[in-house]
Amino acid sequence: MQPVPTVSIMTLFLNADIVVKGVLLLLLVASVWSWAVILDKLWRLGAVSRSARAHEARAAAARSPEELWTQSAETGDPAGQVLIA
Repeated sequence: MQPVPTVSIMTLFLNADIVVKGVLLLLLVASVWSWAVILDKLWRLGAVSRSARAHEARAAAARSPEELWTQSAETGDPAGQVLIA
């Protein structure tokens, strides 16, 4: 009886042709790059969302439009910049 060959990703990679290895490495690099972009966008969207919530809280707490305008000029958040413009 012959032994059953083990099939693993590393064995398949090591036994593959050089072209296949190159394609697999390019796919791995593209995957890592894509996840880096996804995580960066999620981080930026979270920061913008926190900034918008802070601006909403300042708008709710302001007693007059001038007070909100002054606070927006001091903080420099994007929603405040739109208000000033």
